[in-house]
Amino acid sequence: MFSFRTQGYNGYNLKYSPFHDSRLAVASSANFGLVGNGRLFVLGLTANGIVAEKTFDTQDGLFDLAWSEVHENQLVVASGDGSLKLFDVGLNADDIPTVGTPIGLPDTIVAGA
Repeated sequence: MFSFRTQGYNGYNLKYSPFHDSRLAVASSANFGLVGNGRLFVLGLTANGIVAEKTFDTQDGLFDLAWSEVHENQLVVASGDGSLKLFDVGLNADDIPTVGTPIGLPDTIVAGA
């Protein structure tokens, strides 16, 4: 049985990629999610064990994630600051900024007919 330690971070959700049966992602938070940063781990299952293929650090804890069902390298994470962040694991963390969108009720609700 393989294991992987997310040193300094507590895992909150884990999802297998729908495209690669040997790839999974873990949403994690420092300090049990109470305060501090988050880290997205993209892990690969190999014959020698589990290896971290990529990591992405965030300013707030990560609590949930979902892989794209359309694009094999994209996934979205839910952050403790109320935002959703889209990551592309085909890119390095420094290549492009992530796009964060706050979630919640808008200040103004406009109803259409």
